[in-house]
Amino acid sequence: MKLRIAIVLAISGVIVFMIVFGGSLRNACRDFISPFLFSSSAPKAIDGQGLEGFQLGSFKHVFASLRRENAELRELLKIGKMRDHRIEIAQTIIRDPKNWRKRLVIDKGKDCGLEVGMFVLSANAVGGIETKYSVSGRIVSVSEHSSEIGTIFDEIFSMSVMIGEEGIPAVLRGGDLPALVYFDSSLIKGGEFTVFSSPYSEFSAPYIPIGTTIMEEGTDLFKLIDRLPFNTWADIQNIRFVIILIPRTPP
Repeated sequence: MKLRIAIVLAISGVIVFMIVFGGSLRNACRDFISPFLFSSSAPKAIDGQGLEGFQLGSFKHVFASLRRENAELRELLKIGKMRDHRIEIAQTIIRDPKNWRKRLVIDKGKDCGLEVGMFVLSANAVGGIETKYSVSGRIVSVSEHSSEIGTIFDEIFSMSVMIGEEGIPAVLRGGDLPALVYFDSSLIKGGEFTVFSSPYSEFSAPYIPIGTTIMEEGTDLFKLIDRLPFNTWADIQNIRFVIILIPRTPP
């Protein structure tokens, strides 16, 4: 009998406690658990909409990231469909702090069909242009499982190119200040022009936009101009991976 009375009293006490302190207890539990569920940067609840806003913002961030990745994949697939070239993707494994603008080493070599002279593409630093990747260098030495790349800022870099939609032939010569040489300046009017890879360039696929050049307005056409400045689109500073263009048949 005494046991029954004790059980009834205990249950009654729990019920009274929940009625009196239930709301405070729930709030205390919520305040204790919340820091572990949400980061300190998450917005606090305002009129019951904070959590929904935080979740929506997170989803938007994820979707934006996926869109960027999908765009990059589509660009890679487009490059990979080149009729006369296949691609090989390699990661950067070594960059000399003293010479980082000119040389880097990647983790692919002869075992993947790479050869000296092959051109490489990397991500662009300039937004709002028609391609995400452009020529950033070419292979200067190859071992069995790695290769060294000389970028556009390397003195030994050179490439046959075309200036503007008119396709004026020229040569892109590398160096601290890359420039276009060996062109007919009488064919170029003043303005800014896109520079494309040439169909006559060994190893490179043609018509890849790689940068721009500018001829000042009002330039005297009768004055011999043998050099034009070149502005690369490639983000040389942040090359994490490269795309190597490999001819399907030897050049």
